[in-house]
Amino acid sequence: MLSPLLGLFVIFNLVSFWTAAWSLRGAFPVQYPVLLFGLTVTGGYYFAAMLVFPRDIQEWTDLDDHYFQVKRWVVAVIAVCNALGSAGAVLAGLNPLAGVVAVMLNLLFYGLLAALFFARGRRANLALLVLIAAEYPLASLIIALL
Repeated sequence: MLSPLLGLFVIFNLVSFWTAAWSLRGAFPVQYPVLLFGLTVTGGYYFAAMLVFPRDIQEWTDLDDHYFQVKRWVVAVIAVCNALGSAGAVLAGLNPLAGVVAVMLNLLFYGLLAALFFARGRRANLALLVLIAAEYPLASLIIALL
């Protein structure tokens, strides 16, 4: 159950990143360094997604064991991808933390990410994965209502 939820979180985060990137596309010039930056972030997402499930499922009797082996790598890479995305927005002259809602959602996201990184037990990880995955549709609803 943990690995599929981790995969769902990676998918939600990736979609969130590309949604933000698409909405900000006019702020970035189409130049080699900008595209290389985007490729770097995309490569990070690819690496994180590649880790979620084992290459050979037959080698793992319990996917939760695999989850606990790769979870910190996945969470760290996702954190770096998000930080790079925010840094890219700042370099383009934008403020990704404009407004109280953006600050609160970012604090919630990074707080849940840190908690997930350090969480040890199966139940704690399960609860944190559900919360962090639920943040995406809830954040979208909050933003749509504002």
